[in-house]
Amino acid sequence: EPPLECTECGRGFGQKPDLVRHRLAHGGERGYACGRCGRGFGEAQSFLILHQRRHSSHHLILCPCCNRTFMWASDFVRHHQTHTGERPYQCGVCQKTFKRTYHLNVH
Repeated sequence: EPPLECTECGRGFGQKPDLVRHRLAHGGERGYACGRCGRGFGEAQSFLILHQRRHSSHHLILCPCCNRTFMWASDFVRHHQTHTGERPYQCGVCQKTFKRTYHLNVH
């Protein structure tokens, strides 16, 4: 089956639900548009609200080590490990430690 293509931007998708979800992001008559940049969100207003955080410094988390900012606490925690050297994930067999769960799982 050939890939499905978005008629607005040409991006290809392997499954129809993925294409439908993507097309809603382009906005439309049911869409919600960002007042700052004009980007449209058609699926739910909650996507617009999440997007608008990108334009606001009110909810940003500031890294005290390098002044980099993050919208999400989980991203900040992962980033902060680069400063602390923390390796919280440990192999139960050989005791080797890892920064990311992905690396532990691959190991």
